[in-house]
Amino acid sequence: MLLWPERIRWTGAGAAIVAHDLLPDPVPEPLAIAPTATIIAEGDSLIAGSRGKDAGLPWPARLERKLGGPKVVNRGRGGATASEGEARWRDAACGDVAIILYGANDAGVRGWIRGVKAVPLASYRQALGRIVARQRACGAAVIVLAPLPPGSTAMEGRLAPYRAATRAVAREQGALFLDPQPALASCAAPLQRDGLHLSDEGRAALAAFVAARLRVSPEG
Repeated sequence: MLLWPERIRWTGAGAAIVAHDLLPDPVPEPLAIAPTATIIAEGDSLIAGSRGKDAGLPWPARLERKLGGPKVVNRGRGGATASEGEARWRDAACGDVAIILYGANDAGVRGWIRGVKAVPLASYRQALGRIVARQRACGAAVIVLAPLPPGSTAMEGRLAPYRAATRAVAREQGALFLDPQPALASCAAPLQRDGLHLSDEGRAALAAFVAARLRVSPEG
């Protein structure tokens, strides 16, 4: 049996998130987008989705279904840091909207695994800033998501500085910042039993959370 070296708040269906500080920002009016818009969702496995028995439809695909018109392109890669994402997608086509979610791998949240180390906070901020700046220079409206809250206090301790840095980058770049914590906190088990990746319930909640911040309009 696999024993986790960190206490994760398991439930019957998966794992709950631990209590942590919300990163409040003014709640904006929903972003109006055209039915023909292209949305780029870029990040790590929390964008890409999971494999194995807990795999399901990734939340960007659920978002596309909810919006009923705009196309959502999934540019998530498991294990990616912000600098790796920057290099991978540097020459990729931009969309009308970009949703950016990095930070868990940069923070080295699974620090008990040999070889897992955090990216220096300053390096994370710089790489994330360049990603956001590139998308904005292409004319995309950018939504930066805070790294998602995990299921152990140890992982949360590693992640907290990167969550704060993510909000700082969004503010500096003039991007929209969203902390999905309230959406996940409303779920009994938003995470899989690893305390990090989204469960089916969590994927549905995150898709609904982001969809509520977008409004499909012919004049969008």
